[in-house]
Amino acid sequence: MRYTTVFLLPALLTAALLSACGEKAEAPAPEAAPVPAAVPAAEPAPAKVEPGGYEPTPEERVQGITLTQEEIDKKYAEARAATPQPVIPGEAPAAPVAEEAPATEAK
Repeated sequence: MRYTTVFLLPALLTAALLSACGEKAEAPAPEAAPVPAAVPAAEPAPAKVEPGGYEPTPEERVQGITLTQEEIDKKYAEARAATPQPVIPGEAPAAPVAEEAPATEAK
């Protein structure tokens, strides 16, 4: 029993691993069929110059939610007009800025 576990079992395991992981005889590669000449693809349609995106149909528009590009531009212009410009130290402001009174905190 001792002889079997010490010598024979590792020898059988090694033989099995070598046969499983050893080099295999390579089969010859089948001859590939000749590739036909490539047919030139049709020219793609010219790209649109205008901005892309999905344009909803009138049935898909939701009043008050779906905005046109003009409405979006108008909102952005209003927001830019209401945004105060930063004051950079050392540079004169472009337009006179009204001084605000300091806020008082109630304790």
